[in-house]
Amino acid sequence: MAGFLIALASGPEAFAIAQLCVSHPLGQIALFGYSLALFYHACNGIRHLFWDAVIGLSIPAVYKSGQVAIVMALCLTAALWSVIYFVV
Repeated sequence: MAGFLIALASGPEAFAIAQLCVSHPLGQIALFGYSLALFYHACNGIRHLFWDAVIGLSIPAVYKSGQVAIVMALCLTAALWSVIYFVV
């Protein structure tokens, strides 16, 4: 995001190059992976907040919450990209 804003401030030529990179299929894959990583990190942060409150510390609960974090990250990423492609 910062690079995109710097390109915007640098002028129309730099912005066009940044937009070309982001719209390329490899750029889309990189953005998808980045958004997946961010959502996974956020879901794991919530998981750790529960652990700080001493909730779900048994081994089965730890495994289950890990699975929930992965599924939620996938669902949130799919929802974000669905909104990007189908609503906007």
